[in-house]
Amino acid sequence: MTTVIENDRKWWTVVAISLCLAIAFIDQTAVAVLLPTLHKVFGISEIMQDWVVNSYLLSIAAFIMLGGRLSDIIGHRRCLLIGLYGFMAASILCGISDGIVTLLVGRILQGIFGAILFPNTAIAVVTAFPEGERGTAVGTYVGIGTIFLNLGPLIGGFFTQYLTWRLVFLINIPIGMLSIWLMHISISRKYDKFIKQKIDWLGSLLLIITVISLISGMMNGARFGWSSQLTIGLFIVGFLALYALLVVERSVKNPLIDLNTFKYFNFTKFCLVRVCMQAAMMSRVFLIIYFQLVLGVSPFEAGLMVLPSTLPNLVMAPLGGRLLDRYGSRVPASFGLLFLFLGVISIAFSVSSMNYYNLLLGMILIGMGLPLIGGPLFTDILSGVALKERGMASGIFTLARQFGSTMGVALIAAVIAAVQKFYVDALPSSTSYMLGFRAAMFLLAIFVFLCLIWMLRGKKEK
Repeated sequence: MTTVIENDRKWWTVVAISLCLAIAFIDQTAVAVLLPTLHKVFGISEIMQDWVVNSYLLSIAAFIMLGGRLSDIIGHRRCLLIGLYGFMAASILCGISDGIVTLLVGRILQGIFGAILFPNTAIAVVTAFPEGERGTAVGTYVGIGTIFLNLGPLIGGFFTQYLTWRLVFLINIPIGMLSIWLMHISISRKYDKFIKQKIDWLGSLLLIITVISLISGMMNGARFGWSSQLTIGLFIVGFLALYALLVVERSVKNPLIDLNTFKYFNFTKFCLVRVCMQAAMMSRVFLIIYFQLVLGVSPFEAGLMVLPSTLPNLVMAPLGGRLLDRYGSRVPASFGLLFLFLGVISIAFSVSSMNYYNLLLGMILIGMGLPLIGGPLFTDILSGVALKERGMASGIFTLARQFGSTMGVALIAAVIAAVQKFYVDALPSSTSYMLGFRAAMFLLAIFVFLCLIWMLRGKKEK
């Protein structure tokens, strides 16, 4: 097996992990561009179109803590390889699917293996670098990953318009194989381990029920009404499972979630800020649909139109890491939330103009803010816990990210659906969609502003 110089090993780790994020993030955002095409190919309804996106996000959120906990038991290197091999296999299933059922099964499997992959990417980078270099390293890897997150719509649009939508999934195979090879030569086997420790299966089951019930309740409420029996029933089951989960986790010997972990470095605040950040970020999914439905552009053009929002990552992600190393996470995260708020509110005011250039400033501001928030907060959290607890901590924070993504899609869809229902006989669907999207962006701006105030009022970090 090829070896690398020890001093270079840590940076090859960053490259390998960045490629992992590339395929996972591309399949998170590129699929939004595929939805009109999938509607034509498979004849699926709007509800099923939402599930093509949400089944992936929901399965990640449901299994993410189990993926993080597995890292503490068998090591992050093994988890990365298991997650990546499984993700590639699921991608093949999506790429060769001949119907919506096969595609949804593949998307769910992508989410399950992504749940093993995601929490271990940050652990690998943080573990590979000494404390004084972690901010820059995580900033670099998060910045590269965010670029691919934003490139997803462009890649999806290009494949859909000029080649085939199936390549959105099949392109994962060569990228994944390159990442696996780099992992073998860069991530030391000394991080492989087997700890004789029982997995908290009851806690895992309760968490899965909690996440699926609450998020499905939000999705169902967006389509069928918040007062429907199914919606109310899902919320009741979700909150009962959450209560049972909290009781169980306080009593078992090796809990899936150690509730004491929330005492580290304002853990609760950081997780809630992450939820809000991800919800705002997922507005891009609906912005892409806006470009196609309201402005009438092609899938490839829609992907190209969001590309400028990726450019700030090249500067802001490393800058966020350096600010973290020097001042702690509060400074970059506060600036990030400020940029995010200004970007969301700018889009909210500009969307009714139906002019792309009026929306451009908001997209760029969002692109400036995102890398200043996620990377510094994640690094701060993982640096503040022991190595043996990093899997759990990473799982919790990544769960916040995925829950925020799914919640963002569900809530924005709920606002848009409510507005479209109100104007169903009065306005064209494209106009009512625009009004609904604008209302959702104003709501997101309020949430982001509250998070900014909370971050600024926090105690000074030690």
